[in-house]
Amino acid sequence: MWKKVLAGLGVVLLLIATAAAWLWSLIDTTQAEADFSTSKAEQIAYLQQPLALAAQADFKPRGKVLAVVTSTAFYPPAVVEGKTKKTGYELTELSRFYWVLLANGFAVDIASPQGGDAPRVLDDDDMAEFDYAFLNDATAMAKARNTIKLADVNPADYQAIYFVGGKGAMFDFPQDPDIARLVQAMAAQQKLVLAVCHGPAALAQLTNADGTPWLQGKQVTSFTNAEELLLLPDAAKRFPFLLQNKLEQQGALFTEGPRYLPNLVVDGRLITGQNPWTVWQLAEAAVRALGVEPLPRPATAEERTMQLLLNYQQLGLPSASRQVPVVLKDGPVQRNLVVMMALVAAMAGEWSDIWPLLQLTTTIKAAQAKVPVIVSKNPSLAATVRSADISAHTQAQMAVLLQQQQLTGVVWSTVTPEGVRTGAAGIADSDQQSLLRADHKMQVGSIAKTLIAVGILRLVSEGKLSLDSPLSVLLPDLPVDQLLDNPWAAEQPVLLRHLLDHTSGLDDVRLWQVFSLRATPDSPLSQAFKPGTSMRLRTKPGSRLSYSNMGYTVLGMVIEQVSGERYERYLEQHLLQPLQMFDSSFGFITQQEPAADPRLAMGHFENNVTQATVPMFLRPAGQFTTTAADMALFVRFLMSDGVIHHEMNDISNRKPFIAPELLRAMGQPTTTEAAQAGLIAGYALGLNNRDRHGVIGRCHVGTTFGFRANFCLFPEAQKAFFVAMNADVETANYDQFDALLVQELGLARLAPMPPPTAVLPQDIANWLGFYQLAPSRMESFRYLDLLLNFATLQFAEPQQGEQLQLKPFQGAARLLTPVGGRLFRANDRITASHVLLDSAERKRVISDGFRSYQQVSIWQLLPLWASAITGVIGLGFVLTAGLLRFLRKDSLISRWRHNDPLLPPFSAVVFLLLPLPLFFGQSFLQLGELTLASAALALVTGLLPIAMLLGIWHWLLRQAAFRSGAVKGRGKSSVPELLAMIAVLQWSLVLVYWGLLPLRLWA
Repeated sequence: MWKKVLAGLGVVLLLIATAAAWLWSLIDTTQAEADFSTSKAEQIAYLQQPLALAAQADFKPRGKVLAVVTSTAFYPPAVVEGKTKKTGYELTELSRFYWVLLANGFAVDIASPQGGDAPRVLDDDDMAEFDYAFLNDATAMAKARNTIKLADVNPADYQAIYFVGGKGAMFDFPQDPDIARLVQAMAAQQKLVLAVCHGPAALAQLTNADGTPWLQGKQVTSFTNAEELLLLPDAAKRFPFLLQNKLEQQGALFTEGPRYLPNLVVDGRLITGQNPWTVWQLAEAAVRALGVEPLPRPATAEERTMQLLLNYQQLGLPSASRQVPVVLKDGPVQRNLVVMMALVAAMAGEWSDIWPLLQLTTTIKAAQAKVPVIVSKNPSLAATVRSADISAHTQAQMAVLLQQQQLTGVVWSTVTPEGVRTGAAGIADSDQQSLLRADHKMQVGSIAKTLIAVGILRLVSEGKLSLDSPLSVLLPDLPVDQLLDNPWAAEQPVLLRHLLDHTSGLDDVRLWQVFSLRATPDSPLSQAFKPGTSMRLRTKPGSRLSYSNMGYTVLGMVIEQVSGERYERYLEQHLLQPLQMFDSSFGFITQQEPAADPRLAMGHFENNVTQATVPMFLRPAGQFTTTAADMALFVRFLMSDGVIHHEMNDISNRKPFIAPELLRAMGQPTTTEAAQAGLIAGYALGLNNRDRHGVIGRCHVGTTFGFRANFCLFPEAQKAFFVAMNADVETANYDQFDALLVQELGLARLAPMPPPTAVLPQDIANWLGFYQLAPSRMESFRYLDLLLNFATLQFAEPQQGEQLQLKPFQGAARLLTPVGGRLFRANDRITASHVLLDSAERKRVISDGFRSYQQVSIWQLLPLWASAITGVIGLGFVLTAGLLRFLRKDSLISRWRHNDPLLPPFSAVVFLLLPLPLFFGQSFLQLGELTLASAALALVTGLLPIAMLLGIWHWLLRQAAFRSGAVKGRGKSSVPELLAMIAVLQWSLVLVYWGLLPLRLWA
């Protein structure tokens, strides 16, 4: 028996030894052999040119930045049970920031609460050449050993303040009066406030002049609870507070990224980083925010490793493993960091992550064996890594945003005077788990409208069209007078510019025009409009913006009329080819055979459900396939003087491709009521004027099945961005991607328009009350807009001063500050965003340039609400009463013989549920088609008022029989049932009036 026990123990020990040996084999010992201790700044290629420039006698820094470190060298004895335990600031969080700012022409001073030699924490496992170069640099160390006392700092001397992390910051940063003085003074002057890891402790207890928390409503991050408590389970006792908890208690909007992975949060002039691995990103974001495009910097091995780990966190092991050889082409990685993450997962009890992370380490090791990495002890001889097309900051943040917003993939491009950069993150097809590349093609939906508009402007520049030509002249073969019911035809016909500006008064779409699989790639555009139908214009042409996909489809027909060929073919030859957009097409391209394009990313919905591209009726309004690089060419042209500038062309005698005044007019509305009242926001010639993220750009958003895209151009700065996601997810916040690219471009954030001394208009009381959309975007659902899309305009709370509150029934309230006349600015905008105006019909209107609300009496809305509410209650009563009666022993079936008045109404309500399984059995893209499901829905909704009438008739007969004595029983008890049937009937008749009963989705 003992022999068996010993043999078993031997096997166990052998297995343990084998496992230990395998785990040890995953450790990269060459990394430990790298000796950076003698690194010097002048030996680092990234720093050589900046250092040479700084050495010149006439060199002047672009500005000064103040880095603040802690003076706390030891934990308070009480929190470590009387033992002396050292702390301080993390050198890596100072040194890397210092070198990036220095490399980009900025001087960095170092300060601390007490001044003098501040305590440094050196983590040997994280130290690399930049960190040792700091220790070996006489100037840097002189600043570190002789930090400026915060009390002696003048905020006017600095453009930014940066709070370095380290656990010591938790003790002396939070209540330091000089930190409060500096932050408040610099923030008031729109200067940068930066913090990383534990550095945001400096902001944790700051207050405004009125006593409110300074961080309230601001987006921030810091070292998270998950990161803190994993390594220090007693952190709540060691520190005055847990930093994440404290920031959230102050009303900050805290963003928690993956544990121990980079996460940067930008909120205007406040930039915070989650942990030490975010310092590189934060430093380069600071440079951009200071108005300088950062010097291209080779990514470090640590950064490349973090990119792999972010990929693993977001997309799983298969995707990260496929990315390994791609990342190794750019340079080495630190697989020991991946082993460390496996250890962290074990400490956290996240067993499902341990084995995949070890597998990823194995993959890295095998890939490194094929491309061996030579580690030199002399940093000056170390192999350099080629600069990526995009910054490491943007790459990492895009991956984080994809994870946070539960999206699939993203491609983007930026345009600056220095050139074009492109990038990609995520996956192209969730079924195939293929990585998304920057050269993948994307569907961009309504961005096609901007291309259509530029095609029209090309024809105008050639003299073949006029913006003021009436549509009836442009399309003589189309019975415009029959298609468009224009009550203002004699006074104001529909002009070409009205279609381009979305001010024609046309409806947006009908369901059948969008949700249909019956369209083909070769369907004539005329099939988008059913013969014999007429569309009544809702507003006088040119007066009010109302987005219309139909209008841009008509523009496609104009191009075909002028050119004599399909608009797709004409524009590809006369627009895309001259602009050298060879990877773009107006033609139908899909991911499925026979029209499959292997470079077209797959579309996705929630939970990565795939959706291939299908043909559409309204092609000119939303069918366009392109790449990030091609869109960069396009937006660069939109910011030009109208001449196509190619390196191989002689442009000395070239005429503009597009008249420059037409390019400048894009996004500048002029004819609408809102524009004439002084509002610059709006849509014109294919672009809208967009006030977001502290900058004003000319933009266009596009959405189509499985895709979403946006681009913005900033002509004064000659900068632009394009971003496209191959996922259309209702709950995602796509604005965060735009904000990141605004930051990447380094655009100067504009100060909000200050409120003037003038107060609210004297007659403002007349403007308060209820407002309804005018016009509705989809006329067929106008009733629902009247019912649910109303808003109220009222005075704001007294403590908020001279402000109004615009409160939509669906959505958040907006505070509006008067900025002169009848113009107002929403709190998240920098220019006037709303205007009060009197329409031509003498109606009071409030408009944001895109949507208009018209004042309406509450007595006009109350009947609609009362009708709908009583109708819904009646439906519920009929269903409940019928179910209760059906469950009784004397069921409805047996009562049919006694003419039970509730049976027809109850049956009709139940029948409303019958089409649901049929809809689930068909594609949602057939929602606008005449199918078995939609026909059944029309039938059961059409029967509803008939069933109510029948029930009421039976009830009256029963009551008559009861009074005559022919029927005995408790007939009077059914009065509530009568009221319920009447309630449903009246609502049904209202829906009939509005064209919603019977509900014909294909109409």
